[in-house]
Amino acid sequence: MNSLIIILTIFLLVLPAQAKYSGGTGESNNPYQIATAEDLMLLGDSPEDYDKHFIMTADIDLDPNLPGQKVFDRAVIAPDTNDVKRGFQGTSFIGVFDGNSHTISNITIRGGSYLGLFGRLKYGACISNLGLEEVDVSGTGDYVGGLVGLCDDGSIISSYSTGMIYGGKYVGGLVGLNVGTLNDCYSTVTISGDESVGGLVGCNTFFFGSGSITKCYSEGNVIGTTAVGGLVGNNHFAPVTDCYSLSTVSGIEKIGGLVGEISYVGYLVNCYSASLVSGIESIGGLIGAADVENVIVTSCLWDIETSGQTTSAGGTGITTAEMQTAETFLDASWDFIDETENGEDDVWWILEGQSYPRLWWQYGRAFSPYPQNDAVNVQQPLTLSWFPGGTDLYHDVYFGEDKEAIANATIESPEIYRGRQKSDITTYNPGNLKLEQTYYWRIDEINQAGSNRQCKGDIWCFTTTNFIIVDDFENYDSHQNFIWYSWKDGLGYAIGSWPIICNWTGSAVGDETTPSYMEETIVHAGKQSMPYLYDNNKPGYFKYSEAEKTLSYLRNWTEGDVTELSLWFRGGFSNDPELMYVAITNKASEPAVIYYDDPNAVRIDTWTEWIIQLKIFINQGIDLTDVDRIAIGFGTRGNMTIPGGRGKMYFDDIRLYRPRLADSDVLEVNVP
Repeated sequence: MNSLIIILTIFLLVLPAQAKYSGGTGESNNPYQIATAEDLMLLGDSPEDYDKHFIMTADIDLDPNLPGQKVFDRAVIAPDTNDVKRGFQGTSFIGVFDGNSHTISNITIRGGSYLGLFGRLKYGACISNLGLEEVDVSGTGDYVGGLVGLCDDGSIISSYSTGMIYGGKYVGGLVGLNVGTLNDCYSTVTISGDESVGGLVGCNTFFFGSGSITKCYSEGNVIGTTAVGGLVGNNHFAPVTDCYSLSTVSGIEKIGGLVGEISYVGYLVNCYSASLVSGIESIGGLIGAADVENVIVTSCLWDIETSGQTTSAGGTGITTAEMQTAETFLDASWDFIDETENGEDDVWWILEGQSYPRLWWQYGRAFSPYPQNDAVNVQQPLTLSWFPGGTDLYHDVYFGEDKEAIANATIESPEIYRGRQKSDITTYNPGNLKLEQTYYWRIDEINQAGSNRQCKGDIWCFTTTNFIIVDDFENYDSHQNFIWYSWKDGLGYAIGSWPIICNWTGSAVGDETTPSYMEETIVHAGKQSMPYLYDNNKPGYFKYSEAEKTLSYLRNWTEGDVTELSLWFRGGFSNDPELMYVAITNKASEPAVIYYDDPNAVRIDTWTEWIIQLKIFINQGIDLTDVDRIAIGFGTRGNMTIPGGRGKMYFDDIRLYRPRLADSDVLEVNVP
């Protein structure tokens, strides 16, 4: 019997332990593998593992995959609670979490204090190579960050966050309160809080050898009450080195482009800000408020033009042009690539005349997309553009409607891969796009001339509007792009003394007294509208007025299931009553003419939308798949003999729409 017990015991001991997470043992040479939302939840609920090693092996999207709940009521890992039964009671994460260049997206947290993916880090904890995308963290208390609420003697390396953050005191895009080490990190968030609010870190403080931020940056929108900064809200006795901010920063007091307040002693070395800064009291382009005697600021600059601020509690203010010149920073002893006088670490690089300096670890990654990431109501026609990630790099373009497909695409992916652009071409025309559709795109930078090394780009997105532009009048100017070159009128234009084109009607578009030759004050949207004079009794001219544009883009007026033509007009009480009309023409057809049936409409002195159903043009024989010209006129089209009135009108935003809800303000049209 005893022999049987011994045999069974040995057998049980040699059985393999039940697998935990998606693999691994938690040791440094065999870390636990985090591959699913379930793995992440298990880690959060296992404080006994907070001293272990972890590595991510896949991207995790919590939106469709979060088991059992959609919103966390605490930090996902290492929350600050007193739930003794579950083993939390102020437990901190003291292990190692390697993101392995993977992302965790769509984290939603609603709670009190110590909020983020990690509530607390302590005693040498390390998070590295992790991206958090579209986080949504909102706390009623303090210590709130996208990644970590409180980093207490831990380190965060090569990690980032995007999304929205809200809290009370110590609120940061990546970390709420940092008493640890941050290297090579960034945050692009919309963040709001009360005190010590920063685009990257709410408060950065030094304690027993920790509390530093090095080679980091922030972009986004930072809003708070006091001690609000583009990068750091409050910096207390801690160094910030080789960092920058391109945020929009606003608050009441102690508002700075880089740091809101430096309390006691603070160190800033080789930092800059090009943030837009606004507030009421103690506002600075670089630093909002500081005890000047104890502040050590070395070789730090801010852009006086973009910031709107000419003063700062430290640093030097210079122009945008100077900020985009390498010599400015080399003279300040900044360590750039391809130079050794200021050091050999290659911290910075710059595209002179195009952008501000960027960190060397960002080299090879395309940036500054147009449209901006997450832009909505993007209008067509559209040309995508970006800044290159360096010099002599080729650009692989990926474009489509599926985010995951864009993320995983290679040059072998049909339709999504749009080809390789030469180094000097940083634009791409995606063609006609669907209305109200979200598109995703990516630019990979390729060192084709050398090692052919590829740097995979970020995934950017934008959403198109529900309309297509026929003409918004924004691109006309006084530099050989005159309005009358496109909208042919009765006045015409000439080269030298020879008239080139005029239609001999009583119309005249443009305003030669403004810099753009357009109306720049009476505008419906944007910066310009088209001024239009009509005179239906002008000697030697026809007795009606018309200006006509020949179309190049968007000749097919059936794309996107559009059904309405919309244009905005505005007149004046002194105008003589005249019928207003729109005419549409195919290249080989007679025009279809639609009249606005109230001649007194030209006296309306507020912007008014005129909507015309496209089927009316179809009923008059127009082929909407190939529209050649559009004209706007006054009087009876073709009238040669009967005199009429005169006046001045303004036009803006000619668009094509899908069917819209009935609007009592939409004015009707008749076909005579």
